[in-house]
Amino acid sequence: MTRIIEVFKPTGILDAANGDRLRSQVIKSLEHGSEVFLVDLEDVTFMNSSGIGALVATYSQVKKARKKMFLCSPNSQIRLILELTAIDGILKTFENKADFEVFWNSGQ
Repeated sequence: MTRIIEVFKPTGILDAANGDRLRSQVIKSLEHGSEVFLVDLEDVTFMNSSGIGALVATYSQVKKARKKMFLCSPNSQIRLILELTAIDGILKTFENKADFEVFWNSGQ
């Protein structure tokens, strides 16, 4: 059975407002039966503590539902934030979407 990957692509600053929007979109997709979520951070220019909290809260809800969530394409500043907060150890993070696709298609 092929699982559809829901891709979410926030833009600009990942703060409280954008983080809540992302979380709401993922929850709605969970309710509609989606099982795999990829948050593409390519267009995120900055992430504050509210954005970090939103990512963690979103991941917690996905994990509680026994589904999967991944991150990809963080810029160097976002990657540093993910490393310093140890989120990259909790949420598997890929350099870009192509790397995620290779991982996913390999049967992870």
